[in-house]
Amino acid sequence: MRILVGPAKREGVSRTIFHRPLGDADIRSETGAVIMSIDAGGIYASGSQYRYQIELTLDELEVLASRLAMRSN
Repeated sequence: MRILVGPAKREGVSRTIFHRPLGDADIRSETGAVIMSIDAGGIYASGSQYRYQIELTLDELEVLASRLAMRSN
């Protein structure tokens, strides 16, 4: 998985803050949701690490899976 960050309201350069495959330790499931939790750099090159969490409901995962299925047809 790769995460890029860049300016939202103006032109600018994006920066990769995370780039590696997800592992079992990065993903957990809770009632009705899957949570991805990764440690990555921040927006600025200060060397600080931040924990980012992305929580997807089962409905949202279904939307992603259907998009992938459409692309493979």
